[in-house]
Amino acid sequence: MLGGKKLKLLFLVIYFITVALFFTCDPYGDEAWYYYISKELKWNWDPHLSFLPPIRWAFMLIMHPFAINFTAYKITYAIITSLPLLLMNGLRGLTASIVYSLPPMTFFVAHPFTSTLAATFTFLSIYFFDKGSFPLAFIFAILAVGSWEGSLFVFIAMSLIYWFRKKKVQAIIMLLPPILAVATSYDNLLFHSSPPGWAKGPLTISAVLSDFLFPISLFPIIKAIYDEKWGDLLIMLSMPLGLILVNIINKTMIEVWYLAVNQTVFAYYIMKYKWDKDVLVLLLLLSLFTYYNTVKIGTSMCLKARHCCLTKYAEELKGKRVILYELFWAYSHYPFQCGKLHKCLVCYSKACLFRAPKNFHYVVSSRPLKLKLLQSCRSFENYFLYER
Repeated sequence: MLGGKKLKLLFLVIYFITVALFFTCDPYGDEAWYYYISKELKWNWDPHLSFLPPIRWAFMLIMHPFAINFTAYKITYAIITSLPLLLMNGLRGLTASIVYSLPPMTFFVAHPFTSTLAATFTFLSIYFFDKGSFPLAFIFAILAVGSWEGSLFVFIAMSLIYWFRKKKVQAIIMLLPPILAVATSYDNLLFHSSPPGWAKGPLTISAVLSDFLFPISLFPIIKAIYDEKWGDLLIMLSMPLGLILVNIINKTMIEVWYLAVNQTVFAYYIMKYKWDKDVLVLLLLLSLFTYYNTVKIGTSMCLKARHCCLTKYAEELKGKRVILYELFWAYSHYPFQCGKLHKCLVCYSKACLFRAPKNFHYVVSSRPLKLKLLQSCRSFENYFLYER
């Protein structure tokens, strides 16, 4: 039989194997921007009230010392988000660790997103809340909303539980993280009065069933109802109900990275509860089946992954004037670092390419271009470099 230390090692091995399957050197979407604000400590990167820190300030401060380079940044992030695994024990912990390793959590620890760090701190806050350590529960709550504002719903639930337990001082103090979350994100997507077009989308039944109430999560929900653990149930349902409410009010599409917090909450309650042996075996088998699908997806993505193509371009074109054509906007900050290493122009139309000044001699595109103004082409896997 595996002892406690060996099991914890197994948890970590499972976690880092799945992280490795999704790990690529190139930035994935917003992580390019998050790396940039962490490295530069760009304190005024998002509109905020003058007497409050900017949105996602905790993420920026925590990750700043590790933003030496992009690879070190990602590896450190994966290590930080593995901390909840050290609190897991036994077969329940093994099951919980597999649930914790499922998408979207694993995908967004291999590609640093703020919601995943918030998920880690939310997990730790609930853990110390159950242990009766209010100061630590509060500190991790502040770090959670300081990493991603959407995690606030869990701490509203905690505040209500303190109130029901007649601990009114703790109830009032635990409302501070949600208030800080709303105050620092008043003009951000989650609470935006008129979100951009790409973010609009109706709430679908499939989003509710497959993302919020995926089969594994039904186990702790049913267990909490059967044992009349209403406080646990309130915390479990706080994130999905909160996100559904935001969707109904703002008609804002619920993005997959929003669900990382919810996933870690369910993993926590799988770890916390005592299960009958047959139920635990069923839960473990269901977790392994879902994990198998995760590995299949991860392996497929690994085979198709880009291998630092943008980074190679950035180094090769250092000091040059470059047009970034139809690349994600954050790539102008990393890896190209426009304004420091490069003189960049970002274009999203062919008209922009034709109007571009003649002293911009290079074009980097995410797709092949057939234009007379572009002379020659070289490609690094998924990207194309042209000379004008």
